[in-house]
Amino acid sequence: MTDRHVVPIAQLAVITGGKGRMVTHALGSCIGVTVFDPVAKVAGMVHFMLPNKGAQGTRPPVDVGPHAYGATAVPSLFRAAYALGAEKERLIVCAAGGAERIGGDEGLRIGARNWAMLRKLLWKNGVEIAASEIGGADSRNMSLDLVWGRRDHIGWSDSHDLPDAKSIMSADIQNTNVLIVDDSMIVRKAIRKAVVSTGVSDHLIREAANGQEAIDALDVQGVDVVFLDINMPVMNGEEFMEELAKQGRANDQYIVIVSTEVNAQRLLRIATLGARARLQKPFEPERLSALIQEAAKERAA
Repeated sequence: MTDRHVVPIAQLAVITGGKGRMVTHALGSCIGVTVFDPVAKVAGMVHFMLPNKGAQGTRPPVDVGPHAYGATAVPSLFRAAYALGAEKERLIVCAAGGAERIGGDEGLRIGARNWAMLRKLLWKNGVEIAASEIGGADSRNMSLDLVWGRRDHIGWSDSHDLPDAKSIMSADIQNTNVLIVDDSMIVRKAIRKAVVSTGVSDHLIREAANGQEAIDALDVQGVDVVFLDINMPVMNGEEFMEELAKQGRANDQYIVIVSTEVNAQRLLRIATLGARARLQKPFEPERLSALIQEAAKERAA
């Protein structure tokens, strides 16, 4: 049975040499931050509620403790990781949460304020965020693989295996076959540009304007990675996934959803059909690059 270390709200945990996963639940306007040192095998997570103590318009319980506030919780997370042998230059930092709940008090914008505080704090200390999923209106769960450093939430891999530089260089990125499926020519061009910037040869990138065109393209030649929109005419992304699953081909390629879709139930269903990751439009090119690297590594394994 897999070890599972639950990090409650307003708490943090740091583990070295652990197995299984570290998990936190119900990240609404709260933000979860994970750190992972792939050399020292130090992993940590914090789940904070508010940007700082006395944040305007908020009244947390009296005894929530310092880890409820990002301004004190995040530095504590890093200090605890360093104490176990992690080094700043090696730490992989990820974040999720910061939603603005529909029907709540949108005027407080706690999620946005939490995110602004975190970014400013990390920037001032020279720390980059490797991957993030912030905003929207849905609550998220977040987990961290204690062996490989993979960070997941609501069934989607948003980060990667966090390979070292040598393994990234050896990954066969240049020869990756890519299919971009979106009814917007502008979006297809943006994705193509980002894919080429990772080192993929342009002549190995094909495009389709809907799910049916994508099925036809796969019938002609298989691909390694598919960047798939959901809302399209003729055949949408969900129907495309259903067709691939019906044909037993859903796992033949690494499928990344690129969409504005925020319906959690629909996204989870698409994940169960075989989609491996999701990029929220407008996407961050560095996250797309990380997914290309992960797919190339899996193909080479």
